[in-house]
Amino acid sequence: MSQDCVELALADLPPELATPESSAALIAATATAPSFAAVGFEVRLASGPRQLDVQLGTQRNERDSLARSLARAQERDGLSEPWARMLELCREWTTPGTPLDRALAELWCELDLDPGEEARSLADLAPSVFVLVRKTAGADRYVCIERVLEHLLAPDPRPALRATIAQCRDACPPGAWVSHVGVMLGRASSGARVHVSDVPLATVGRYLADIAWPGDRERAVAAARLLLDHGDRVVLCLDAMEGLLPRIGLECFFDQRHGVDPRWGAVLDRLVDEGLAAPEKTAAILRWPGTLTPADVPWPELLLARSLGQPADMLGVFERRLSHVKLAFGAGEPATAKAYFGAGHVWRRLAAEEGPSRPARAIRPAWSVPDAVDRALGFMLAARNQGGWWRDFYDRARPAHVDRRVAGYASDEWVTAYVAGALASLDREPARSATQEALALLLAREHSGPGWGYHALLPADADTSAWVLRLAAALDAPPDPRLARTRSFIAGLVGLEGGVATYPPAAADPLEAFLELPGPYDGWCSSHVCVTGAAAVLDLGPEPLSFLRHAQRDDGSWTGHWWDDDEYATLRAIEALGGGEANARAVQRAVEWAASRIGGEGSVSSVGCGGPSVFATALSLHAVLAGDGEGRHERTASRAVRWLLSQQHDDGSWAPSARLRVPAPSERDPVASPGTTLTYIDDEALFTTATVLAAFGGLTRE
Repeated sequence: MSQDCVELALADLPPELATPESSAALIAATATAPSFAAVGFEVRLASGPRQLDVQLGTQRNERDSLARSLARAQERDGLSEPWARMLELCREWTTPGTPLDRALAELWCELDLDPGEEARSLADLAPSVFVLVRKTAGADRYVCIERVLEHLLAPDPRPALRATIAQCRDACPPGAWVSHVGVMLGRASSGARVHVSDVPLATVGRYLADIAWPGDRERAVAAARLLLDHGDRVVLCLDAMEGLLPRIGLECFFDQRHGVDPRWGAVLDRLVDEGLAAPEKTAAILRWPGTLTPADVPWPELLLARSLGQPADMLGVFERRLSHVKLAFGAGEPATAKAYFGAGHVWRRLAAEEGPSRPARAIRPAWSVPDAVDRALGFMLAARNQGGWWRDFYDRARPAHVDRRVAGYASDEWVTAYVAGALASLDREPARSATQEALALLLAREHSGPGWGYHALLPADADTSAWVLRLAAALDAPPDPRLARTRSFIAGLVGLEGGVATYPPAAADPLEAFLELPGPYDGWCSSHVCVTGAAAVLDLGPEPLSFLRHAQRDDGSWTGHWWDDDEYATLRAIEALGGGEANARAVQRAVEWAASRIGGEGSVSSVGCGGPSVFATALSLHAVLAGDGEGRHERTASRAVRWLLSQQHDDGSWAPSARLRVPAPSERDPVASPGTTLTYIDDEALFTTATVLAAFGGLTRE
């Protein structure tokens, strides 16, 4: 990367992050360094010195440029030993068919600069080298790591250090992997740093015990939980010499690459609350990302030259992104927090591009209900993120100007409570363990006020809160003060007519601030049949049941506010009304309607889906099984079961078809105003698959 590009990266850097002198030193140092493709910065978040450290990085597609730059420096001035080792590593990386060629994804170089000293030559720069290996490279990953260590630690192979890294590798639980290795070539004690990715939160403590890490494991687990409460991934950063050292770092990443994921602010606020970050620095971090184009600033000649060989519809831009935050601590040491952000030149097409489409899932019919349940359960357990959450409906709460599939807008609390409730109906030990872990996550999640919401950045709502209480009841959870407060919260949303409102009026302002949808929010804060049905099983008194009886339509069904398919509200009402004599007629009419929705081939046709819907079929089946005590519709139910079995995908899921309806906040009747209503599908198929499992749950117990 040229000096001009580094200056571009530091343009308009908030003064809270670095002094002009610190920025100038970085620019001077990178002018001396080899040609890397990207630049990254590290800032300590605590109050105190405003100084940046710098990392220079190269990906696979830019590796030839780095190798040539180092070779030219060697021919011109010679290379110090650390840089010569890196040159040999790059030469193997650029050689086709080598382990490094197959498995090494990125190489980063962190420069240790002495404060107040200027780097006059490459020899003045002390590098620490980090490599990222490709997860998909399989066994080549660890051959690649061995070769990296042989290059960077030459001539000393350090067998004890390599044994420690192998120990970290061998103890990885399924799905976890040694993703990075770093060697501090410029430091007196040139140990290594081992990064381990994708260790599930539930197994972090066990993993640290298995590798005989000598630090405070409870403290490490608490730090991982704090970060994964909002972040998508946490990487464990372990220091190794002849064995593992008690110091640990935990790096928290977000899947979103462009702009600022809304959860960044939540994580940084937590660090401020913990006394680990200064609020003026965290605010500055959030202001830094952005995109520069040739129309904004004078463009470096190097980038202009590169653009000449590109198609006419390709524009080179300079993008500044946030990367991750890091917590670190050692034995008896206070924790420290850092933030990492970077910049690089990327190509964008002038015409809008659709995001990558999900490959179509192939259908592999199940041969029985137990077979289908086992496969679906495997799919659901594997679908949890590292923190243990289920996330779905990625575009539900996304403002119009934000890219699709930004994880910060996906639901985790609502989806996790619903999915776990479905799994709790299964007579399977893995399902019960997963549901208990889910309830523990929900109880540990901090939220403003009682209850739970769509996700932690939105206010609590009655629907999500009801599903959490239903989960706790299914698991016979012991009394808990938060569960008691949540019950009172839902009871407080029962209106004069007996229906349960989704949101309290006080939620309107925070909803509008996050969603950027203008109010009023009277529609969202009014009573809804689908929410009342979900909550009324919690024994809220006779009023919600009376509300449901009066809301039943002439054909025996109910229609909901938040769902396109009336089967959802109808099932929830059947569950709430139960089998008592006072409600027997209402339940019977509802079951007759649900059975009539199941066609001759066993499916339910949905207008929104334009044909058969797995979601609507599973709901109708569940409604018949829940309310048909005399078995009058046994054949109809069997047809629905057979059709659902025939539609299962080879990965264990069913086609996403849960059509979540989101009316305008002021709208009380979404059916009457389709022009102001948006519809979202469960992108990950979690809601649909959970709904099928809930319908099959009773069948597996027979």
